[in-house]
Amino acid sequence: MSIQGEILEGLILDGSVEIAGLSEEGEFMYRFTPSMRTNHPEFFEYLLDMSRQAITHLWEKGFLEIDMTEEDPYVYLNRDAITPEILDQLSDAERMLVEGIMQYYESDE
Repeated sequence: MSIQGEILEGLILDGSVEIAGLSEEGEFMYRFTPSMRTNHPEFFEYLLDMSRQAITHLWEKGFLEIDMTEEDPYVYLNRDAITPEILDQLSDAERMLVEGIMQYYESDE
């Protein structure tokens, strides 16, 4: 098994990562769980930074609105983010991020 495979296996076993589904190509897609923050704080901070970059990318592509007036900017999904025909233009990773944002707001209600 590769080093990346061993790392992923360890993250799954300690509850930091779970299977999120399958890509259109039939490959496993994964998501990080809240346990990542306590189990691997440095990696969690790295992932948080990468997520911020991905959110900025989706904002630049016109899928999100960001309220920069707040200390912790608030991210809004716009109409394009919920239009299936437009979402189909995104990569698997981008769609997964949009879906994650949707789930976050649904769980916050």
